[in-house]
Amino acid sequence: ARFKGVEVEAEYAVGGLFVRANGSTAEGTNEVTGAPLSTIAADEIDVTVGYVFSDLGMTWGYRAEVVGAQDEVPTPTLFTPGYTTHNLFGSWKPQDGPFAGLEVRVNVDNLSDKVYRRHLVSAAFKDPGRTFKVSLARTF
Repeated sequence: ARFKGVEVEAEYAVGGLFVRANGSTAEGTNEVTGAPLSTIAADEIDVTVGYVFSDLGMTWGYRAEVVGAQDEVPTPTLFTPGYTTHNLFGSWKPQDGPFAGLEVRVNVDNLSDKVYRRHLVSAAFKDPGRTFKVSLARTF
């Protein structure tokens, strides 16, 4: 098999505002048959924009995940359409007071409740719809 690809990531921050972007693309070919490999992830671009409220110990943000269709597959039945998900996140981590050492994280993934399937997952399984997550961590 022959593989080639690239991944690029960049981040910029000014004051409390931050922006991150990364993208990846890969190709894989069976050197005997010349057919594309079915185990190569689809092309993807992720963009995150957020703001850190350092005096409050809070961070809030938005993340878009844009995934292209994976049509470079050995048979048409392995084709996976592209999709975009929109996600919100936040965290609170106070530095002093009675809650110092505590971290609360909240996420809303797939805000638009899009039905989609990641390329390397069986066609019988779709990714979950809108998902709400809350986690608590305590540092001692």
